[in-house]
Amino acid sequence: MGVIGIHCAPYDGGDNMAGQISAAEGAILKGADTVSATRDDLKARIAAVESQMAAIGSNWTGPAATAFHALMARWNEEANKVNNALVQFEDNLRSAQRDYDVADQEQESTFAKLASRLG
Repeated sequence: MGVIGIHCAPYDGGDNMAGQISAAEGAILKGADTVSATRDDLKARIAAVESQMAAIGSNWTGPAATAFHALMARWNEEANKVNNALVQFEDNLRSAQRDYDVADQEQESTFAKLASRLG
């Protein structure tokens, strides 16, 4: 496998931005895998915090308990939003890789046809 990385040339202000971004072999999938691993780590950390907070919250009663549980519910909603954003980001990266692969195969096929015509 080739070098992993994404190259972004600075925009020079001209009208043509084509070719300004290129992905080295495997960079997009590596990014998706990194997002996936980060999401898994985040989920584990969130579960640990939830467990610790549940233990703390179980000792409270009355209005303090109600406020605490409302806060935890809100925190869980926000944590789920972050997780969902990471899922979407990973899906987008994997989809981009599929599109990139299809375009690459189409170009390869086109060049092979042209080469065969040249003899």
